[in-house]
Amino acid sequence: GCTVLRIDPGLGMVISISNGTGDSEVPASSRIHAYVHISRISDEHVDRIEGGPYKVGSKHRARIIDYDVFTGLYQASMRASILKEQIF
Repeated sequence: GCTVLRIDPGLGMVISISNGTGDSEVPASSRIHAYVHISRISDEHVDRIEGGPYKVGSKHRARIIDYDVFTGLYQASMRASILKEQIF
């Protein structure tokens, strides 16, 4: 479970993801922030984020896919094809 915290029009969004259980009631101290680039929001092409199903405060599913050491940000994906992949 993740919650949209900020939308950067035409670029992506910042989300908050629970650390471990997936429970949206997890305290803020055990949640991490990640960035979802516009190309990783959906398997279909997304032209605009604003005005669609993604609004600040809306809840969705996401998966951490990378960590950028330079910026200190986790990278996430909301693509269905990524969410259904097995994790080793």
